[in-house]
Amino acid sequence: MFVLMIILFALISTLLAAYFACFGAPSQSGVIIFDNIMEICFVTDIVRNFFTQYVDPRDPRKRIRDLVKIAKNYI
Repeated sequence: MFVLMIILFALISTLLAAYFACFGAPSQSGVIIFDNIMEICFVTDIVRNFFTQYVDPRDPRKRIRDLVKIAKNYI
């Protein structure tokens, strides 16, 4: 559910960025706050992925929980 919300926010943010590229920077503080919230959501998702286990591609029954391996896989 969290990822779906981020995808929807990303869609809206991309549309807003395209609009601002054509018609100038936003003057309303609400749009700027929305953009900052989007950035926080993306950073949160990136950090969360560094602590989420994944399935070993060579052995689907094995779950990788080592933080160093998870970071290498994610990068």
